[in-house]
Amino acid sequence: MPNPIQISVIIPTYRPGAYLWTCLDSLCRQTMPAEHFEMIIILNGCNEPYTTEIAQYISAHPHHRFVVRQTDTAGVSHARNIGLDLCAGKYVAMVDDDDWLSPDYLALLWQKAAENSIVVTDVQLIDDVTGQERAYYLHDAFQTTFAKRPTFFTARSFFSTAWGKLIPMDVIAGDRFDTRFRLGEDALFMFAIARRVQTICATSPAAVYYVRERSGSASRSPLDYFSRTGILLRLACAYTTIWARHPRQYHFLFFVSRIVATLAKLFLIRYR
Repeated sequence: MPNPIQISVIIPTYRPGAYLWTCLDSLCRQTMPAEHFEMIIILNGCNEPYTTEIAQYISAHPHHRFVVRQTDTAGVSHARNIGLDLCAGKYVAMVDDDDWLSPDYLALLWQKAAENSIVVTDVQLIDDVTGQERAYYLHDAFQTTFAKRPTFFTARSFFSTAWGKLIPMDVIAGDRFDTRFRLGEDALFMFAIARRVQTICATSPAAVYYVRERSGSASRSPLDYFSRTGILLRLACAYTTIWARHPRQYHFLFFVSRIVATLAKLFLIRYR
């Protein structure tokens, strides 16, 4: 019998609060039939009481497929790598545990799914205190990039995050997140897999990935000056190493844009 699961949704979480249930609720309310997607929850760090709470949530949603793993090794990249190894779907969508999705999100991504193609959605930044939408670069990019046929260079903003898109597992292949980095790991991963991407397309504006602007989030925690400087310099070297292995498979301007963006961040933390 063919595997009915089309999309694997990877959700890394660390000491989750109530926001995790908002995230999972938005997935359980998807208009895409429940048998066509799975939710892979990777609990990294503390086991209890979180494992029990997640198990209780799952038992209250028996019509959905959940896969849960706990790891003592901290880090979003490590958790996502575990999730990638567990995927049963042909496509992957990554979601941070403090974000949520519009009801048609997965269905609209699936409508545009194709081999060797990345499908991106609109992204809105929501203030966790006021609930109001705030200006966000990916929302602006979504409004302008797809007015014309996008290239890797014009769509480069969408390669800065792993979430907010649908990625074929064949595009990811054996690549995984580099666990050495706490900053810029998403963009590095997306650059690594870009050599297998042939096209980039967008869903209708009805598919929205909502980013919760929350202080204390693992993905948004500040680092000190010296830590950031060291990471950014190592990131520039990592980009160059990946490009040097397959120079003819990358859009050169896209590669240059990644190096420039990384060095620009180094300049900003030096002089702000």
